[in-house]
Amino acid sequence: MDLTWWGIPAAALVVALVEGLKRLGLESRWAGVAAVVIGIVGNLAATYWADSQAAEAVVQGLILGLTAAGLWSTSKAVAGR
Repeated sequence: MDLTWWGIPAAALVVALVEGLKRLGLESRWAGVAAVVIGIVGNLAATYWADSQAAEAVVQGLILGLTAAGLWSTSKAVAGR
């Protein structure tokens, strides 16, 4: 598994998942614990799945989706909506 390739998308995914959990009611004090658990589970999954084309497609889709979501929320903030 190439940590250089997986590290940045994985970090973005962990941030997105923890933020989602917080919006669903997770107390902020547990966010760090949730991030560690998600990181461990994600790394275990990547160990078995990392070399497949499906894994690459999922990570690329994740990057595109998070980028689009960030662009959307930033443009809304700039427009003042």
